[in-house]
Amino acid sequence: MKPTWLIHNYAQDEFDKIKTALEITETPFQEVVYKNIMDAIDTSAIPKSDECVVVYGSIQFAKALAKHGLTYTPGAYGFSNKSDCTNYYPKIPKEYLLNYPYSITTWAELKRSKDHFKKMFFNTALFVRPNTGIKVFPGQSIYHERWDETIKLVEETSSVNDATLILVSNPKNIKEDEYRFVIVDKKVISGSKYNWSKETSPDFPKEAEEVAQIIADQEWQLDTAYTCDIAITPVGPKIIELNSFGCAGLYDVDRVKVVEAINKVALEEFKNIYE
Repeated sequence: MKPTWLIHNYAQDEFDKIKTALEITETPFQEVVYKNIMDAIDTSAIPKSDECVVVYGSIQFAKALAKHGLTYTPGAYGFSNKSDCTNYYPKIPKEYLLNYPYSITTWAELKRSKDHFKKMFFNTALFVRPNTGIKVFPGQSIYHERWDETIKLVEETSSVNDATLILVSNPKNIKEDEYRFVIVDKKVISGSKYNWSKETSPDFPKEAEEVAQIIADQEWQLDTAYTCDIAITPVGPKIIELNSFGCAGLYDVDRVKVVEAINKVALEEFKNIYE
């Protein structure tokens, strides 16, 4: 017996790769056509809530399933507020956090207290990112000389509002390449290089994998399966962020290994609940 994967074709390349891995591992799956949050989902064509189902697709797709009351075991791994910085930052040893020290505030408070934050994080810029793992806007540096211009641009191109919680820290010096690792059942299963130039590779430095495993060894875990992104800095590898597995791009990770690991823990969780 294997779980059924409910997969959403939101990005063709990603979809084709996960589909191939499911076929290689002889894992049953169903494709769901879903373009945007206004589309109706044909609930008669997808598994019932009492079946063992792994959900993999876009954030909007996971939200739409929840809206229809389709809560699966295990469902979309990591799709919860545990991926908020306020939840996992205090659980990770500070020496492994890229954006440390940091402060959590609201977008409104950042705007009206810019001198305060400039003094707190003395530099030529501040690094700002949403608290939530569901990105309201991409993390970025706000340079002091372009403060008003950048604030306006973020507000015009994202769904940020005055109540949005954000993390503020100093910008960090990191190498262009970053690394995504998939953690399943407290083990690093596979990893991949990626960068802003959209270059990917299954190769990654051993030191980055070792830090990912340190996070996997912690007592607190974001979920049974999740992703861990790591950057290389002048003082060693640091955690950029933890995030969901169910809504994550996997770049060049070994999807066959990942599917096999997910299948195993998904069935165990399902049996623990229903048997």
